Amino acid sequence: MNTVTEHQTISTEEARAKLAWIQDQINSVTDEIGVVADTVRFVGASKAQPLATIRAFADAGITACGENYLQDAISKIDELERYELEWHFIGHIQTNKAKQVAERFSWVQTLDSVRLAKRLSAARLDSHPGEPLNCCIQVNVDNEPQKAGVSAEAYDELVATAGELPGLKLRGVMAIPQPYPELAQRRESFKRVKTMFDDTSPRQPQHWDTISMGMSDDYLTAIRCGANLVRLGTVLFGPRPPK
Repeated sequence: MNTVTEHQTISTEEARAKLAWIQDQINSVTDEIGVVADTVRFVGASKAQPLATIRAFADAGITACGENYLQDAISKIDELERYELEWHFIGHIQTNKAKQVAERFSWVQTLDSVRLAKRLSAARLDSHPGEPLNCCIQVNVDNEPQKAGVSAEAYDELVATAGELPGLKLRGVMAIPQPYPELAQRRESFKRVKTMFDDTSPRQPQHWDTISMGMSDDYLTAIRCGANLVRLGTVLFGPRPPK
């Protein structure tokens, strides 16, 4: 049984216009900072969005979606299979769910422990031999006790271990900085993430190319600070429907 709803909230034409508007916003910032526009991309953070809404955006040309909850995500992946969307897991992963995540997703942006890395790698080798799982290490950049992500002290060990695992392709870092009310404070967090990325020496540096940070209310600031992958929910899809 599907765990996602079919309620339509936007037409394909409206979705196409929203995608174009988002791209224009990104292009204006990449022009401003002198970055090639197509090196910055966005993932639609589609958590809790109705299936029909995601379908409208898929018809409009969206290429990547991110999900936080495994069972909801699997329903959407199955229903939208014909679109060949790139699916990113962007929520916390319980280790007992690692097998399914590794099997069904192209990317995991929330790798935060050696134990999880080993489980994801083993499961990926079983389900997709020769096709490693793209991974970003989630860093707890502001040391928030309630937030997932690896600490600065454990970061180097995770980079070294994950980089040796044959089922993973280590692509970069992901962060959700503390939602400070002032963008200037968030900017400092974004800069620290960029510094971590720049100072990392992964085993396979040719794949080390992704800084995932920035969401609906701060993605343009994040791009100015070095993000090349942003996760957009409400600014793209609109408000999440009430539960």
